Amino acid sequence: MNTISVLLASGVRHARDYVDLLREVPDVRLIGIAEEPTAPAWAMDDSVSLARDCGLDVVDMRSGLAQADAAVICSEPARHASLARQAIRAGCHVLIDKPAAVTSQEFDILAHDAAAAPSQVVTSVHRLLSPAIVRGRRIIDAGAVGLPLSVDLEWIASGGLDGSTVERPELVCDPALSGGGELTNFGWYPILALHHLTGLEVQDVAGFAGPLFGGPHARFGVEDTAVLSIGLEHGVTSTVTVSRVAAGVGSEPVSSTGVVLGSHGHLVLDESRPDYALGSIDDPAALRRRLGGSAGAAALRACFADFFDAIRTGGPVALPLAEIGKAMRVLDAAREAVATGRRVRLTYDGNP
Repeated sequence: MNTISVLLASGVRHARDYVDLLREVPDVRLIGIAEEPTAPAWAMDDSVSLARDCGLDVVDMRSGLAQADAAVICSEPARHASLARQAIRAGCHVLIDKPAAVTSQEFDILAHDAAAAPSQVVTSVHRLLSPAIVRGRRIIDAGAVGLPLSVDLEWIASGGLDGSTVERPELVCDPALSGGGELTNFGWYPILALHHLTGLEVQDVAGFAGPLFGGPHARFGVEDTAVLSIGLEHGVTSTVTVSRVAAGVGSEPVSSTGVVLGSHGHLVLDESRPDYALGSIDDPAALRRRLGGSAGAAALRACFADFFDAIRTGGPVALPLAEIGKAMRVLDAAREAVATGRRVRLTYDGNP
């Protein structure tokens, strides 16, 4: 395959940023933006407006998928799984904006369709290839901190819900469009990172959440902040915090940090700078290294490169469907724990 033809399936969420990044990828050609004929008028308007601003054609979804080698799903989260299934059935490779689905039941149907098309690459947007996460994984694998004992991960978005941070507030606040609040929207990232960094399966989840800052989250009855207490294999514990706040907390729109406490040292990750600090029992003074520019852009570029490399080579992607399924089940358990106020255990196959 020389040039890979790519269709944006809906232009509602994150598509504007993705267009610029996709245009940087060698031998990738954007053929246009498609929207479903049954999509609401505001979604059609958003897709048409984006196409006009980016100099792209607006195409019919069915014919667009028939022409494309790959589809990037950029609708509101509630349509991610259904659009991805359409693209799979049309024979496209598929990259889904996060989250891949809003429930594990939706994802299981999507994964079933993908399993019937084994030659197609199907994955979702993630940040596992951001510089700090990549370096952190290498450090842990090398044994520099010993056995991980506790992991604290925080994901805090700044700037509220104005037009510079979210295209429409409803896309992350209205459950009919978003599938939930910020736990559904952002919980995806730290849950994936937790398993990626430790290699351990989640055994139980407890948590609490609420609309601490009011605004659209409170009006729609969803959380802007959630804190999870997670138990993993071998007695390892984790705390995960996700939040959207009105005022900035870092130099970038998202502050993503992590602390891994190990049997022989500790690791501090700052994905949003990005840098890392490493200390040990023998040398408690932290060794600090800066790792480059914007973590968000670097992570997305790496994610897109990984997707297209897998298409060209037939190799694996960094985030396979099995790992997505595990994360979806943990998020289901987290939402249940928040709703009931009880700790939710996951069975050996990852189901609550």
